[in-house]
Amino acid sequence: MSQAQKPKLYLLNLYPGAVGVTVTGDTTEQTVSYVLSPYQYVDISFLITSYNDGVTIHAPDANILQSNIYGFPPCYETVVLTIEKGNVGIEFDTPNDVLKSYLYNNILQNMCNYLAQLYQTLLTLISEYASGKPLSQSDLSTVSSLLQEINNMLQNALQFENQASISSEGVSALQEVYNYLTQIYESLTNQTLSVCELQNLQLPSYNTQEASTIASNYTQFLNQAINIMQSASSSSQSSGSSSSSQSSGSSSSSQSS
Repeated sequence: MSQAQKPKLYLLNLYPGAVGVTVTGDTTEQTVSYVLSPYQYVDISFLITSYNDGVTIHAPDANILQSNIYGFPPCYETVVLTIEKGNVGIEFDTPNDVLKSYLYNNILQNMCNYLAQLYQTLLTLISEYASGKPLSQSDLSTVSSLLQEINNMLQNALQFENQASISSEGVSALQEVYNYLTQIYESLTNQTLSVCELQNLQLPSYNTQEASTIASNYTQFLNQAINIMQSASSSSQSSGSSSSSQSSGSSSSSQSS
């Protein structure tokens, strides 16, 4: 039977621990057993003969006593059966893409909220810094906490990538953003932040949607920060020129008298 008459079938462990699993083909009656580490997957296509076929899964370690999956939609070339706590899920994608979706939907699920809060708070601090006002200690504390949360997510994401043997451009982009935001925060606390420094904190271009979105949001923040600094500098220069003109005019009037 040709490969086109059945899907490519994988078994992926999304349970947080190692799982002993036994799989039996409904038609082939062939049985195989595996011990799958977290995020490990195996090809079990040889257990089925067609899209209408099925498999029976036993995974007591994940509280799955018996689960029968059969009848795969013929419009999908790849099917991934996922071992989860007490449940066998079905995904119609490649194992690597399923793992990347898991990464963004679980480990990095709060990333966008944290970054949005961080950008807004940093812009407030930059505005205060640019206008010569004292920096809000409360906002500095908030930034420090958010940076720690993002760093924790990054470490978990990097550990996940290592365990799952995948590489996500989005994680690489987030790592760069985290490094640059940490540098901006440190420069603010040291009272050394400058337009030149901000202009040197540009990100490269990325290929994936996740990484491009992260980079786009960061670039928008960076441009706002630069505009705040430049506007404050222009206002300061304008004010200085005006004061100088008034001083010169007062001096001329005094001499004329």
